[in-house]
Amino acid sequence: SGINVQYTVELVEPSGIDSKGSVPGRLPVVFAFPGIGSNELGTRQQWCSCAPVSLLLVTLHKPASHWWFIKGVGNDSWRFGMFDPDMIRGFLEFIRFFMALPDIDDARVGLLGYSAGGYAVAELLAAGGVWFKGVGIAAGHCHGDLGEGLSEEHLEAFKCRLSSHQGAGWIKMIHCETDKLSTWANAWHLMECLNERQCGLGFPPVVLQLLRASELVSRPNSKRNKHHHQYWYDAFFRDGVFLACLLGYLPSE
Repeated sequence: SGINVQYTVELVEPSGIDSKGSVPGRLPVVFAFPGIGSNELGTRQQWCSCAPVSLLLVTLHKPASHWWFIKGVGNDSWRFGMFDPDMIRGFLEFIRFFMALPDIDDARVGLLGYSAGGYAVAELLAAGGVWFKGVGIAAGHCHGDLGEGLSEEHLEAFKCRLSSHQGAGWIKMIHCETDKLSTWANAWHLMECLNERQCGLGFPPVVLQLLRASELVSRPNSKRNKHHHQYWYDAFFRDGVFLACLLGYLPSE
């Protein structure tokens, strides 16, 4: 495809397992897409504390000069930047290549995104061609927004792409009601399109968890989390069972 996909891979083992021991069988894999300005999603300790089994964590890095699959690097790129389908194809090609490796359990593949990474996950689901056991989106947003010409056009095009997504075995969306960067008013369009298509395909409906600012580990105040946007720990690690649901080791909620 000509797309240079940058990533890191880490073996995650449940707490209490000797890291020097051999890992039997094929491994589940989680593809993680962080937000803008970060190349990681959680600490190793947090992943190990919640991992239901040994797994591979593949953290993707945002491509240069892009807001994941949107051209541009400015704060308004997600609203006004142009969609880049070639970048999507490049990342999907990489994911298919990785899933075909002999040590990967391709029946237990999870897709995880936070903030701008949540947007990226939605686009991958819309593009299709890869089956995911579970999909998790927290603090996500659409491409585009209501109220401004070009931005509203991007939103309608994004919703059109998402309206034919391929579905997944389990989808969960987590959002803070008062998030000031990825507003719930914008994320609602993402939720609506995901759920309508998911149910139309006969898959379980999207699980929605709305968080209150007062419940967050990083509780907003005048000095921290002013935008109510830091809640990746609350979304993915706090309840201890999210990863198990993502990979199909627990019944869906």
